[in-house]
Amino acid sequence: MGTLVAKPTIDALPEKVLCMIFDRLGRANVKNASLTCRRWHDIIFCSDYINRFQLCISFDWSWNDAARSREVMQKLNDSVKHTKRCYRKMCLVATDTTTPVEDMQAIWRIIHPNVTNNLISLALDFTCFCSIPAMRVLSDWVKLMPKLQSLSVSNYHEGVDNYMYTISSTTVKHMEIAGSYIFGFDMPQLESFSGPMCILGQLDESAKLKRVVLYSGPNESKDRSILHPLAHVETLTMFFSVEDWLLAAICDTCTELKHLYVAYRTGPLIRSTTLKRFSKLVNLRELVIRSISMQDMLPSDFDLGLSNLTKLELLDLGSDALEAPTLTRLPKSIRSLTVRINARNETKVIESITNTLPQLQKLRLMYPEQPRVQVAKRSMQSLQHLKRLEVLVFEDAKFGESLHLEIEAPLQNMRELLFVNCELDRNRLRGFRPIFPNLEELQFSSHLQLDYFTNQFKRVGNEEQYLY
Repeated sequence: MGTLVAKPTIDALPEKVLCMIFDRLGRANVKNASLTCRRWHDIIFCSDYINRFQLCISFDWSWNDAARSREVMQKLNDSVKHTKRCYRKMCLVATDTTTPVEDMQAIWRIIHPNVTNNLISLALDFTCFCSIPAMRVLSDWVKLMPKLQSLSVSNYHEGVDNYMYTISSTTVKHMEIAGSYIFGFDMPQLESFSGPMCILGQLDESAKLKRVVLYSGPNESKDRSILHPLAHVETLTMFFSVEDWLLAAICDTCTELKHLYVAYRTGPLIRSTTLKRFSKLVNLRELVIRSISMQDMLPSDFDLGLSNLTKLELLDLGSDALEAPTLTRLPKSIRSLTVRINARNETKVIESITNTLPQLQKLRLMYPEQPRVQVAKRSMQSLQHLKRLEVLVFEDAKFGESLHLEIEAPLQNMRELLFVNCELDRNRLRGFRPIFPNLEELQFSSHLQLDYFTNQFKRVGNEEQYLY
């Protein structure tokens, strides 16, 4: 009787051979291959193979270090020659002040055009002073990359922004700037930008910007013209304190906005007339301003004019601006709402919400940290009228008796219930299942993530993002 001989499978291939196979796949298929099994996933994302998705060149040798120069050239030459992969990303790191321009030109001859003609993303990282000749060379390189779509410039050295060269590209659609900027920019096809607001002054008024993230505000000058390149922007996120004049200018200029996010507390003395300018942003889908410092106490009958925003789905004004009279004039389109609660307005605010926005799906109730305000029984009774509510968040609230006992009708759609920094005896939650029969998640947390209701604040830090 003959013996059965098992046929070899692809699992028998050594890692080196698998890497050669992966090199012949497009980036989308490499990502699909990583889902095949744990071994392939670890080879692609957890081994040195991940480095193949980005070609990184470090200018870290001085003018008199010929040995290091030869070493880098040889290693780069081998990397480019011995792989079938078409590099899509390249990072150039300047860590020495005196790398000869001649060496930079030699590197260019190695990578051009085989590498540069396929690049879609370029990162320039300056951890040390960049000489004027080197800046000129780098700015010339960008012009010769026909498929480049994304450009990132990081400068961590002070005192070099007096030597300006302009980087020009007719293909770049996304640009990101970190630190002091050392180049001028001519990017007529730019669609998204991330960096300091002062860069906007270099862009043409006819810019095609749609998505903008700003990490610092304008200089001392209150020149509204800096916003002209944002006339057609649809998503604007700001990670700095926005002053009254700038908030007003945004409402007047950026009338095509669909998403507006201010992650920090506004500057002091925001006027009520400025808040009313939100009514001009008739295309808004999401409006988030984490905290507002008002110049004066708002009158009890103050109207934000948000009823004009008939496309608004998410609203978070982070202040007492959303008092009960205002809540009766919110558009019916709102699906996600964040309001601040205090002992004086709790009952009126929650009743206004349940009477005006029965279609609400996500609700965040923010109570004062000190002194603690106990959630009123009447408030819990009102929440049962929000039949479509899926997510309910209590923040900094205090609970006395079992919070669910006052709810008579079950909330069938509720799937997430969160208690953030709340004063609550968890034993009192026993028996809540009949009230929330379809609850999937019950959470107790000390803080709520900034991006819980919207993903616009998320930062990419995942190694798998190399696969563009």
